[in-house]
Parts: sequence; structure tokens; C-alpha cells
Amino acid sequence: FQNRRKLSSNKLGQECEAEHVFILTPPQTHCEIASEWLDKAKEIYIEKPLDVSWEAAEELEYAAKNSDAQVFGFDHYLARIQPLLAVRDKWTPLLGMLEYCEMRILEPERIEIERVEAVKCGIILDLGPHALAVLGAFLEDRRGIGCVMEELEIVEVYGSRYRGAPIPGETYARVELMHHNCKFPIFVTLGKNIRGTPDKQLFFVGERATGRCDFDDSSFSIVVEGRTEISGRLDSKPVVSSLAAALGDTSLQESPRFLSLPEAKGILKKLLGIRRRLGSVRDSGFR
Repeated sequence: FQNRRKLSSNKLGQECEAEHVFILTPPQTHCEIASEWLDKAKEIYIEKPLDVSWEAAEELEYAAKNSDAQVFGFDHYLARIQPLLAVRDKWTPLLGMLEYCEMRILEPERIEIERVEAVKCGIILDLGPHALAVLGAFLEDRRGIGCVMEELEIVEVYGSRYRGAPIPGETYARVELMHHNCKFPIFVTLGKNIRGTPDKQLFFVGERATGRCDFDDSSFSIVVEGRTEISGRLDSKPVVSSLAAALGDTSLQESPRFLSLPEAKGILKKLLGIRRRLGSVRDSGFR
């Protein structure tokens, strides 16, 4: 791991090489640091979001094409939902056609001072990658998460900031999306300093059944006519720990727990579009 606060850009990776590099620094440094490791590492894993700059993401992708290193994105929500996706062939027939889908990540805690640097661009770029990674994996039909991102139309975006927030960006956002083929509504709700208990879940409604993934209690279920037909546990292992444990596995690159660089770029592009649609934010009336 490299800590940008303790290591200057000139010294970054200057005297060492590595097979695997994990980047968990403030997001505005992600692509810059990854670029500096392209000639020194075999595999580079970048925490969400890929970056906060589309230009930086484009430059990294171009540089990566001329390098032997492979670059991946990782997101612990995507890793955690894999047990649900592993039984997709069982619950898809139960659901029928999807009619509604919502991903909520609502946290009662305020933004901690030590996280200001990472969150200052707003929670759309901080919590939004979790939501879109999960939705992309849930909705993808073997064409990849990048294709799903291209097919999601932005319908409406609302955002605000709680009074006294230590960042200039939004601390609450409600996004309505529409899949341009299937035409059912998809909502993403994100928030910090929200009254009540944490609410982190994927909820979906089909023609014949409903489903829920609860990331707080690490469970998922599919319910048909009031009866639970499928249930299970989400992965609760920290993604970096599980990734580190699998480093010797030659199939790691193909793991659905990780995003290809184009997929991570697709998520960033959609998030930047959502953020532009929101524009400036005002303080809300609550603390």
C-alpha cells in the first residue's frame, strides 16, 4: 500500500517493484499513482472510485495499453453481493421481468474530519460507486457492467448538504435512472448524517417476486407471495483481505469481485454525469 500523505510523487515507487499494488488513497490521486506503478507492478488494484477526473482516467487507460501491468477496480459492496449473484439462475425465473430496483446507502454518522479529503467532492463520487457497481452486477447479462452503465439513462437528480458539513459537495443524493431497454425505474439514494439507523440495501421487485440484499445484516432473500423461497448470507470478509488471500490464484484476474479498467471507467463516467446534472448544492434545513 502507498500512503500519498507520507510519500512524495517523485519518491513513489522509485526504488521498489511489486507484483500487486493496492491503491487506497484519496480518489483524486488514484490514476496518478496507478500510472506511476505501471512499469513496476504486474497487477494494480484501485479502490473506488477510479478517480474524480475523467481526463485522469483516460490518461491511465491509454498508458495501461502500452504497459504489461493489468489494472483493476475493486469495491467491497461488489465483493459482498457475489453469493446472491452465484445463485442467479435460481432466482431469475422466480422474479420474472424486473419492474423496480433501488439501492440505498444511508448512514447516520456525520463525515469524519479524517475523511474530508476523500469525500470533499461529495457522496455521489464517494458512495455512488458502491451503488452503481452493485446495480451493474445485478443487471448485467453477461455483456459486462460497462454495457449496463451505457444503458442507464439519468432521469432526475436531487441533492443537498447537511448544515455544518465539512465538505463543499453534497451529503445527500436521490437519483432516478431508467434502463433504456427495459424501461423500469431504478433509484439510488445516498446519504450521510441521516436520522435513524443505517439503511444499506438493494431492493428489487419483479412480476412474481421481490428480493432484498441487506448489507447491514449480511443477508439476502427472494420472497414469492409472502413466502421466502431463497435466502443466504452475503460475503462479509473485507475485500482487501480476501483479495490478498487469493493473490496466488491464477484465476484472480477473472474474479467477478473486481472491475476491469473499462468497467471502472464506465461507472466513473455515469457518476460524473449524475454529478453534473445535480450542479451546485445548498445546505438543507437539518443538522
